[in-house]
Amino acid sequence: MSIVSASTTNSTAYQVSADTTGQLVFQTGSGPTEAVRINANGYLGIGTTNPSYILDTAGTVAQIARFARSNGQAQLSIEGVSGSSVISFGDGSAIGNTPVWSIGRKNSDNSFRINYNEASLDTTNYVTINTGGLVGIGTNTPQANLHIGTVAYY
Repeated sequence: MSIVSASTTNSTAYQVSADTTGQLVFQTGSGPTEAVRINANGYLGIGTTNPSYILDTAGTVAQIARFARSNGQAQLSIEGVSGSSVISFGDGSAIGNTPVWSIGRKNSDNSFRINYNEASLDTTNYVTINTGGLVGIGTNTPQANLHIGTVAYY
């Protein structure tokens, strides 16, 4: 099934189509060119023809997403139920590679952690801030306002 519309004045068009695999495709422009896809799993792809996540975006511009509010506080929530909440930054060599840096809330103790080369926030933590406000550098369990490594307390 397809829905097609074309303008006679500027030769632009849009097309919405569903294929036999259960994917819904939105196309725009004079080509037309695919802009958005919803696959059979319900994953939404913008700029990708094969979305692998609930929301999967790809593009060649530097800013691929923007969340804005015209007045008041803007908030973006990342919530892990029965798990940690993590934002990971890739290594830049390929999409989908192991994250190099991760920040987030560790589920087991609700601490905030900055981590290197691991998305689970378990072993390679460089900075940990616990729920009491104690800061640990090189330790996951700070025991003072500033706890550095295994021997220095400040």
